Amino acid sequence: MKKSNPEILRYRNNKFGFNACIIAIILQCIAFIFVYDSLTFTPKFNTGLDIVINIIFLLFVFLASEKVKTYKVMWGYIIIGIGLVNLVRIYTYLYSPFSGEDLVNNIKESSFIISLVSYCLVAVSLTLGGIVTILRGNRLNEFLKSIEKED
Repeated sequence: MKKSNPEILRYRNNKFGFNACIIAIILQCIAFIFVYDSLTFTPKFNTGLDIVINIIFLLFVFLASEKVKTYKVMWGYIIIGIGLVNLVRIYTYLYSPFSGEDLVNNIKESSFIISLVSYCLVAVSLTLGGIVTILRGNRLNEFLKSIEKED
């Protein structure tokens, strides 16, 4: 990663963190489409719950993308956490024998693989975006503190 002047960070948006969040939203939509397009059984309560969680995820990550764009360090940690939660979702719904819905055996193998890869890439994208946001945000905060001390 190329180091940039902290002075420039004051005026330039965090495009990397923002784009990582937007990519995560797109990948989440892809996973959502492939899972629910190929269901071969009548959905139960867990399916409805997963749809609601998906909608909340999409809205929350969009909000986070706007906060990350302005180098908010706390939101960097939050999107890393969201990425990790997304990995856990693979085992709680998509790949879980405890969910009451046997998704692994009831969706096409190609759809399952695309969804699994998409969920993993969402986690990677959010984690990278969060790490970059934390690093750049801390540099910017240190720079702003040094300016305040000079005044």
